[in-house]
Amino acid sequence: MITRNQERRFRIDIAIRDVMTKTFQHFLAKHILPADLMNEIERRRHKHLSEEDKKTIQSGNFDKFDVTLLNKLFVNYGEIIFENGLRIVCSKEMPYPNHVTVSDDFNRLRIYRNKYVHQIHTENEDIAIEAMEGIKQDLIDICLRMKERNLPEYKKEEYVAQLQVIFNSDLDRIEELHKRVTNLERARKRPAEEDIQLNGNSKRRKKRILTSINNLTENTKQMRKSKALLIVGEYGVGKSSFVNTVLTAITGIYHEHCEVAQASSSKTNYLDVKCPAEYFKITTDEDEKLWYPTFVDMVGMDKANFSPFDIILEYILDGKLKPFTDLTDFCNNIKEGRKMVQMEKREGPIVDAIVFLLAPKSGQNPTVLMENIRIVLKRSAKEIPIFVVMTKMDECDLAEEAIRDLKRKICSSFVINMDRILECVNYKRSDTQSGWWDNDAVEKVLNFLTSVCDPHLQRRDLVRMEFKKETSFIHVDGEKLTIKFE
Repeated sequence: MITRNQERRFRIDIAIRDVMTKTFQHFLAKHILPADLMNEIERRRHKHLSEEDKKTIQSGNFDKFDVTLLNKLFVNYGEIIFENGLRIVCSKEMPYPNHVTVSDDFNRLRIYRNKYVHQIHTENEDIAIEAMEGIKQDLIDICLRMKERNLPEYKKEEYVAQLQVIFNSDLDRIEELHKRVTNLERARKRPAEEDIQLNGNSKRRKKRILTSINNLTENTKQMRKSKALLIVGEYGVGKSSFVNTVLTAITGIYHEHCEVAQASSSKTNYLDVKCPAEYFKITTDEDEKLWYPTFVDMVGMDKANFSPFDIILEYILDGKLKPFTDLTDFCNNIKEGRKMVQMEKREGPIVDAIVFLLAPKSGQNPTVLMENIRIVLKRSAKEIPIFVVMTKMDECDLAEEAIRDLKRKICSSFVINMDRILECVNYKRSDTQSGWWDNDAVEKVLNFLTSVCDPHLQRRDLVRMEFKKETSFIHVDGEKLTIKFE
């Protein structure tokens, strides 16, 4: 059973967190844009805000600004928020009744919160009924004054009614309200807390990721140029999403380097080349020695009509197509029987490794595309290392045994070992903005990329000797016979 003092503190806590916070969120949204606020914070380089606070501000959602963050902003950046340029002075004394600016009202709120919610110097102090009535009236007056400050759509009557309910409800209702408000507060903070738990508390996991990055870095230092990785697969398997995923794993920051399509469709209709300079910022002399890979993303293949793609594939493998080549137009011209005018020099990167993507699902058979790729390599006399990524594993409906069978088929078709296959769930924009990071997945992607970038794995253009038909002569009974050996 809660005491009378606990009950009254609960009421003040609910009023501040559930009603008054909304009031000042509304005021802040009217007076400054999140981007302008963030620019000012960065300009001053103050350390009043944590990284999580900055993420909340950058989200642009004022509903996520809890009373703690609002207090930091109003106290430290009040002069750019308030029209009169005043800062809130952190005083322990309550403002005089005739002092009714926004900064005065926020000071009232701050003092009530420190005194009764955080129980600073008042842990054993009784809260008299007269004091409760004074606090209730102060908070109602703040809501009424806020309406006069030119806030469109400010719900004065609704907020005042909520305060009346909070201060007048029976005890059971107050306990229920307090639990609800506390749970909402925890829910707002949970993504950041879980992100910290994932990325901060597990030191061994962070160390493994750092080791993976170092291994990849050491491999790239041994190269003389950036390895060009061709990303191939049927349309809609997530090729562009995979490139974004890998670049996120390398840099630790998500950007949509490759535009992503909707499910079961293809967005990439041109030759998209992402070289290291586009995603990795060189800041030191050591960085200049790194040769991170170049990603070559092409249009999705159609296993029902592979004929245009085998020609495109041959051109890309030899670097005969420029970046941003319109591959849809290329396919249409090939289908109409036209032949591309031969380039005098190489226009794009020569492919050093192939990364074949598939999204395993029931009823799908990727062996047709895999066999066609093998035929193209054999016809063009090339031996290029092949790696395989099984994407969208979160949507896979195959049983474990079926997945193992599929892997065996892949290994047999491409003549590769099982360790060249990566199971992957691609990062999405919503995942990263919410702070959900799977460090195990990052480590797997980095280790896979390290294998792909092994400097000892080289593309080989096979040499085929020239032959001609042999002609031989024999004599039978004085007659000269010609025999041709094919």
